[in-house]
Amino acid sequence: MKKASPLILSEVALVVALICINNLWSPLKGQEVHRPSQQSLPLRPLTHAQGLAATLVASRPSFYQSRGNWQHIIDSTWGPGLPLASKLALFDAYAGAIGRNFDGFLSLGLNAQGWDSLRTYTRSRIDSTTSRGGFAAIMSRFAMSLRDAHTWAWDTVVFSTPLSPGVPLLILYPFATAEHFGAVLTALPDSTALVLRTVPNHPLGLQPGDIVLGYEGVPWKRLVRELLDAGIPAFSDGIGARSAETHALIRNAGNNWHLFQSIDILKHSTRDTLHLSVSPLLTLPSDPMMGNEQLDIPGIPSSFYRGWPWTPSGPLLTYGKLPGAKIGYIRLVGEYPANEADGIFATAIDSLWNQGGVVVDLRWNSGGWSVFDQAFAKMFADRLYTINDVYRTNVSTFDLTPAAHSEWFVIPGASASPYNRPLAVLLGPTCVSMGDITAQRLRYHPMARFFGKTSIASLGDNANVNGYPDWWLHYSISDMYPLSLPGDYLNRKEFPIDDPVWFNPDDVAQGIDPVLIRAADWITAADIDVQSISGALPRAFRLLQNYPNPFNPRTTIRFELPAASHVSLTVYDILGRTVSVLMNERRDAGIHRVTFDGSSLASGVYFYRLQAGDFVATKRLVIMR
Repeated sequence: MKKASPLILSEVALVVALICINNLWSPLKGQEVHRPSQQSLPLRPLTHAQGLAATLVASRPSFYQSRGNWQHIIDSTWGPGLPLASKLALFDAYAGAIGRNFDGFLSLGLNAQGWDSLRTYTRSRIDSTTSRGGFAAIMSRFAMSLRDAHTWAWDTVVFSTPLSPGVPLLILYPFATAEHFGAVLTALPDSTALVLRTVPNHPLGLQPGDIVLGYEGVPWKRLVRELLDAGIPAFSDGIGARSAETHALIRNAGNNWHLFQSIDILKHSTRDTLHLSVSPLLTLPSDPMMGNEQLDIPGIPSSFYRGWPWTPSGPLLTYGKLPGAKIGYIRLVGEYPANEADGIFATAIDSLWNQGGVVVDLRWNSGGWSVFDQAFAKMFADRLYTINDVYRTNVSTFDLTPAAHSEWFVIPGASASPYNRPLAVLLGPTCVSMGDITAQRLRYHPMARFFGKTSIASLGDNANVNGYPDWWLHYSISDMYPLSLPGDYLNRKEFPIDDPVWFNPDDVAQGIDPVLIRAADWITAADIDVQSISGALPRAFRLLQNYPNPFNPRTTIRFELPAASHVSLTVYDILGRTVSVLMNERRDAGIHRVTFDGSSLASGVYFYRLQAGDFVATKRLVIMR
């Protein structure tokens, strides 16, 4: 697939061009700031009115088809709202708090003149014609442009409106739930959206592995830019890492069906592109559906953790053994309440201590305030200082000053027998806040390796602007840095993933989680029963790329058989001479792994060839000393 150019919010980019580089400030003495105990990011249930007739969609133009009336629709949906003076006072209070305390100006490339330009430009868009919906759009986009997941400006009435057909509300929140569409999506490299999980008997017949291309014949990556630029209220927060920002825009494709009449789907099973009416989606129940980008694992309970705001329900951590493998698995979706999270994580680590390795899945983690002292004291041999907060202590400058918080994030390692087995950490673009911090602290474990995609990269302390009914005004007030690298700030910085890997249609269609499989491959070279982990049989013959590649001296080759077959797996050198026969026997249907040891061979390029019945495939491997 072609790599798509990133979808980037444009407000800051517009203003950076106006920045005057030679701007000086005079320092003033500031006050120490204290990070409070924190809760997880809020999860807002996405619902549409129940019992609506399909004719509601079919009998009139969609919101998208009514583009000439977009502003009128936005204005009439929620009415005029506050008087102009009250709107300006609210904006001034929020922008003023950000101007005094927000930590991210320098990492955004904004000096004082640049910030003033952004604030002035945004304020100028608020006038006597600005409706409640229009004001909600301006405020949300302003917060989103600051690219921090603790920064949002939400009219809670507007953003709690049921998502019935035609309601002009754009859903882009990274932690959006999935009941409105009945399926969880994830972003693919070409900016289409892959179906990971669905409700049973999905009204559109969606299956894992299908791809949402867009609506009404237009790719979603174009639609989302058009809708954002048109000033439609967008339910989202800022997002730190650029790649995570793009990911959130794409994975929410399904959550915006209420703006359209038809949806474009690429079916995995047939490779056909279907143009389907969205009206059957009106029959979806309002039963909660977690939006986490993870697949279910047989024998390990699924997680459910949501609230509006901050009322978690369901387990924030589940754990168990991967079927068919001596590997422990921990899924941690939140870290609040802190005492509960600390205790359960410690119990999980103790329970899985003697497995061959442990996977800690943080791909969906909405944060909280847990430092996991119980588990880390046992897992680490030494007491380690890790990261620290930095705040603005001078309202006249954007410079950041370290706080005396390093003790809060110290790892209290004191174990004579620390954890000495592989520790695979799975990350993704819905790991944020204290989840980000937990990932950064786990980097200090000598056995840790990271798989997946970058986290959101928003780690800081945060605060509210209070006193405005029906509004939730929130913003970040601190960044963080590793104590060994002063000035290397972590907000908005892509996380250094050791093994970048994500979902793909072929694996997902078979119930296989490639991120988890890659981590399991790393943990052990033993013959893991991948079929047991996924709970599905392959649908086609397939030879996969060896991992790792290049390698020294061992690598793993995986292949898939939809039916029992005689299998020949052979390694050749570049001249076509046989160097190793890895398999020449009958194998049952399933997913198989073979370890190839190249320690007796010279560095260079080799080929491995699979023949199973009439199926033949060859791939290249590289030994690198």
